[in-house]
Amino acid sequence: MRLKSMLATMQKDGIPEDTRTHFEQVVHQYRGGEAEMKFVDKMDELLTEEQRLSIWERNGGCRLGRRNQEALAFRSEHVDKTLAEKVERLKGTRYMSNVNLNEDGTLTAGNGCHLCVLKHRKPPYTASSTVFGCSAGGALHNYKIALGAKLKLKAIDSFLLDPDATQPYSFTFEIVE
Repeated sequence: MRLKSMLATMQKDGIPEDTRTHFEQVVHQYRGGEAEMKFVDKMDELLTEEQRLSIWERNGGCRLGRRNQEALAFRSEHVDKTLAEKVERLKGTRYMSNVNLNEDGTLTAGNGCHLCVLKHRKPPYTASSTVFGCSAGGALHNYKIALGAKLKLKAIDSFLLDPDATQPYSFTFEIVE
């Protein structure tokens, strides 16, 4: 996670200094995964869902590397296809195959980048869906590239506590005209 970048985003978004101070204390007092989990806990405690989603949209993980390369190659190869056709063809890719175009015009995707931060919690996981924001922001970035569409992070759904879940989380993206 890019904690310092997230602090800068909070400042740009006008989140009050007295609120940002709590996050700055976490960044200066803790390191690694412990800092990330405490930062996420503070996000749940002090920010609205809208604020959290907005911050993650601009600070997600996995913006480089294989997922990004796959998104760029996919976009070049399928530039002439409709959005629905692109979504169907994404299902044959390695990193972005778990995506669906919903009847309401939103996209649902799962299996974003890995979440090293969870290794700092023991099962059963008690983390809120906010912990998946880093992955959601990265997935948003790569789906925007692959589909050539403007997307907005609408929701993060966590299924960690569901023993029948086939995946730990999913994201819903709104298509912005």
